[in-house]
Amino acid sequence: MLTVFTQTAIAVLHDISSGEYLQSANFRLSEEELSELLQKLESSGLVRRLPEVEEGILSSYELCRPLHELSLLDMIEATGEPINCKQPTPESFYTRHGRVAQKMGVANHMVRLFLNDIKLTDW
Repeated sequence: MLTVFTQTAIAVLHDISSGEYLQSANFRLSEEELSELLQKLESSGLVRRLPEVEEGILSSYELCRPLHELSLLDMIEATGEPINCKQPTPESFYTRHGRVAQKMGVANHMVRLFLNDIKLTDW
């Protein structure tokens, strides 16, 4: 349901929070892409760059709020990326993401039900 960019943003925030830069490495962002992502996270008030440090490096940033206070809505608003509800949530998503997948699966299902209920004649 989430774009790669949104998933990367989540990984980046985990990495900044932990000080270990392992999760975001899985997404292999170019320097330009990482810089764009960090700018979006900074302009949305999720991270701030530490004083007198280089821009565009994860270790140069800190979270503005604790990680446990940040939500998926914060991520979607920060990245401006859509949620893909074009298909039911695949079983593999549940296997990989456990409890989060249950909530995302319900959200996906509910959005699909609501969209199905909006008829073109209602438009």
